[in-house]
Amino acid sequence: MVLLVGMAAVGVDIGRLALTANEAQVVADAAATAGALALADGQEVEPAALGVAGENAMAGSVAAPADMTIALGTYDFELRQFVAGEADPNAVSATAEREVTNLFAGIFADPTSSVTRTAIAATGPASTGRATLPIALSDCHFPADCEDESCLPSLTQAPNGTDNSGFTGFFDNASGTVLESYIHPDCGGGGLDGPLVSVGEHISLSNGQLTNFMQGFECQVCELGITEYVVPIITHCDENFVSASPPGSGGSGDGLVYGFASITVDSFNYSNGCTGCCQGGAPQTVNLHAVIRQEDGFTGAGGPCTGCQVDGIALVQ
Repeated sequence: MVLLVGMAAVGVDIGRLALTANEAQVVADAAATAGALALADGQEVEPAALGVAGENAMAGSVAAPADMTIALGTYDFELRQFVAGEADPNAVSATAEREVTNLFAGIFADPTSSVTRTAIAATGPASTGRATLPIALSDCHFPADCEDESCLPSLTQAPNGTDNSGFTGFFDNASGTVLESYIHPDCGGGGLDGPLVSVGEHISLSNGQLTNFMQGFECQVCELGITEYVVPIITHCDENFVSASPPGSGGSGDGLVYGFASITVDSFNYSNGCTGCCQGGAPQTVNLHAVIRQEDGFTGAGGPCTGCQVDGIALVQ
């Protein structure tokens, strides 16, 4: 009986530690995000991070400045690595720590336990976007000094492997079956919502003729009138779009996400030479152009250029 009571008492302490750990993570997440927002706005980072941390509690009391460690640094999206103290920082690390009194376990071991949680938030152009079309574009088409829609790309015959665009299955293989799952059910697709994709993540790429997907895509545009989409921009500029590192077999590979673009579909190109929305033809490629959209709350607005990007904050760790 004494053993059972002791085990139950230790279980209470373990539960309190787990709760405090969750609270510490919330505090760290909130502080890192607030710090990154302040960094993006050119404000003092530490006061902003500590102020938000102090609005949250850990182990029954508010998070005090002494509980927090705030650090500026650089986050490498490709390596997924944070380095503190770097010049020209783009990220903020926040660590929350709290000593928790062991109500029962202290009888047999240490009277206190330390709980520590860390979060890192980074700034970047459209850090996270919900892609709504399984097509990716090359960053070559988005000039760094672009200020308005006159310098945004208008692409023909997309997907096209020659430094233009490619199909993407996002975090799955870029097969026809996967791509068709993102087509509206009324057009024979699976009706899946596009996934959230973050800058610095790798997504699959492929080219080739995917007849069923293109027919569903044509239906979605021409019959349902869905012409605006958000697509990922890939850091890759080469003769063969899908030879991105690391290369795959059969003309496929993967690409590093740099940002996002809003596009409007203009027309389709058909095997019989027709361009537009042609009944009875087999759509092979699509013509589209990028647009600037910066409405509040529009996830993934803009692209990786000065005039059309929307700065974003993402918790990266």
